[in-house]
Amino acid sequence: HSLSVPLPVRDGGPLIGYNAPNEDPYAEELEKEILARQRRLEQLEMQVQQTQGQLAKESQFYHSAEEERKAKAAEMAKQRELRDQELKRLEAQARAAANRPARSRSRRRGPSPPPRREEVIITRRSSRSRRRSPPRRRSPRFVPGPPPPRGSRMAMEDGGPRRGPPRDAGGADLPCEFDRSGLVSVMLANTNLSKTSNGRDAAQDIARFFDLQGFRRHPRNAVVAGCVDLSNSAAVDGALEAILAVLADYNVQPKIWKLQKNSLTPRGGEALAKFTERLEYPYTELHISHNTLGEEGVKALLKAMKRNRYFPPVNRPVWFRGEKNDFGDGSRLMSRLERDGIKFCTPVPNLSREECNRRMFDSRRREPLVMLHPSFFS
Repeated sequence: HSLSVPLPVRDGGPLIGYNAPNEDPYAEELEKEILARQRRLEQLEMQVQQTQGQLAKESQFYHSAEEERKAKAAEMAKQRELRDQELKRLEAQARAAANRPARSRSRRRGPSPPPRREEVIITRRSSRSRRRSPPRRRSPRFVPGPPPPRGSRMAMEDGGPRRGPPRDAGGADLPCEFDRSGLVSVMLANTNLSKTSNGRDAAQDIARFFDLQGFRRHPRNAVVAGCVDLSNSAAVDGALEAILAVLADYNVQPKIWKLQKNSLTPRGGEALAKFTERLEYPYTELHISHNTLGEEGVKALLKAMKRNRYFPPVNRPVWFRGEKNDFGDGSRLMSRLERDGIKFCTPVPNLSREECNRRMFDSRRREPLVMLHPSFFS
């Protein structure tokens, strides 16, 4: 007997080469392809949704811009209409004025009456008020703020106070002179100021010179001095105090101090600090090296310059030579002073001081206060 086995049928026809364990060799590939197409379809749907949202936003923006444009056009049309109405009104006024008959002067009877006395006076006053008088020059002493410098030759020749004998009458042996810029300078370098009595004698000579030049002892008459040079004179604290008293009495404002190579102690530093606090014209240079000021004297000088609102100068820090004063480590000292707001800098090698001032000084903040020599930290 023959055994008949039913063959599997696919799509209405028998499968040739059917393998029972693997029903369809292309089923897995077909499922993968179907899944990939479904994912692609989802991505396309998301892109369509994003595109529709973007189109809705653009349409909304276009409608708002169109509404704004229409509102502006309506406003401009309204302004144009108002302007046309104003022009028509002005034209009507001009036509009415042109058609108005002119007044005839023949109606006047007799000559015009003379003006009254009050009218004549008023007319004269008005004519006088039209005349512009030249501006009156004000004296410098009425200008608010710090007084103008009185120590230069130009200031005295321009009408400053001159009392006493002329400039060249006597005083050739006095320790003061005028420099090239016309500022008075006190020259006591290489003299003997090792005693307080010598300092008092030098102070009397300075006062005599100021009296000969006509400088008045008044707090509003500032005498701007070019340089006060007491270097290498073995000056002691008492001599410096006597000279400072005379300078303060005549309100002398020195620009440069040279006090190096003397015998000054913290007491002299305190005296110079008190003198510095009252100044209205700041120092440009302060040379006080090779003394025995110590940490207290150097601190007093720097803090006095910090408290004075006129320090530092307009376009540069104060050139401060304070090394060799028995204060120990300069870096540690300046780090303490920097906490109190005292800014400092050092010159850049191979650059001039003017170039360093231009690069380092901040004119708006007026910092740093002083420029220190590199030997200050050694």
